[in-house]
Amino acid sequence: MHTYIVSCDLDASAHKYKIFSHKIREHPNWTRITFSCWCIRTNKSAPILCSELREVLDHNDSLFVAELAREATWFNLPEEVTKWLKNNY
Repeated sequence: MHTYIVSCDLDASAHKYKIFSHKIREHPNWTRITFSCWCIRTNKSAPILCSELREVLDHNDSLFVAELAREATWFNLPEEVTKWLKNNY
């Protein structure tokens, strides 16, 4: 299993963020870290995950997918996000 950080910048309305968020939620193991940043735990590779998520994006949207493979730290995240990170990273 891999844990990926997924960040996006969508040039659109809140409705588009809902569509993208729904695409993230299709994965069984995920958490939302901030408004436009998630973590996903999956067996898929980064290029495959990125390709799947791009299906709901437009040409002027930005997407970043990277595996969390080393040290990570955070501050003032919600308790459920902290718990998810501790259990999946």
